[in-house]
Amino acid sequence: MKYKNAIKKYFIKRSSGIGYFLNLDPKNYKPETFHKLRTEIKKINAVYDILNDCVKSFKRTKTFEPLEVIFKSAGDVRDVQVKKKLFEKYKIPPNQNGLASQLEKELRNAKEEFNKQITKKIISGVKKNLASAAEIIAALKHKDVRSYFKKEEEKIKELLKHELKPEKLHELRRQLKIFYYGLRAGGWSRQDVPLHKMDAVQEVLGKWHDVRVAEKYLAARKRQKGISKFAKKRLDGIRIKLKKDAEASIKQVAAHNKELVTAIKLFS
Repeated sequence: MKYKNAIKKYFIKRSSGIGYFLNLDPKNYKPETFHKLRTEIKKINAVYDILNDCVKSFKRTKTFEPLEVIFKSAGDVRDVQVKKKLFEKYKIPPNQNGLASQLEKELRNAKEEFNKQITKKIISGVKKNLASAAEIIAALKHKDVRSYFKKEEEKIKELLKHELKPEKLHELRRQLKIFYYGLRAGGWSRQDVPLHKMDAVQEVLGKWHDVRVAEKYLAARKRQKGISKFAKKRLDGIRIKLKKDAEASIKQVAAHNKELVTAIKLFS
């Protein structure tokens, strides 16, 4: 498997995807568009991680900067969307504790800020840096990419040795995603057993993360002025449900632990 050729092909496809989204009018973005755009950026970032490790001349921070602006701003929109979906799942009445109107306001503000960020300068910077990175891929050496994957594998195995506390789960989620997208860039299929196992764990970690975001939001909401005792009690009840789901997700990850350690032993 020649990593360089596979990574170049993958990178060009991901770059085209980002170009497609940035050519759309942000005002016409559908809810899922923000998620898809962020996913494409994560895939590009995984390639940047490979380049950063394997090519000394590559300047990752500077190259990723315009995409990072878009990624963070789209993330603000996505966070509110996730909260809304979760609150629908837990069947919170539309006007319960003023959450509905509060979230709608936050969503409008996040979208307006996103629209402001998608400037011609940012889009030009993204396209210029993607083109530059595509040329740098030619400098990749197969043995260096393999060495990179081996190091990433060791990072994940080290994380899996520790107790699954929130900070470790956040890091595991981040490392798994980079490793997963890196392998996809290198030519691995999501149908391959190792990636299939990683997919399952990432799905659970994603649900855990979303529940954590919603729980923190409710905790902050409870501290706001003007919240009645009844409303606070209601919020506490919802937070208890969220915490239970988060704990269930942690147990699921722990159950996959041994399988995951075995699955990612690809380069050791």
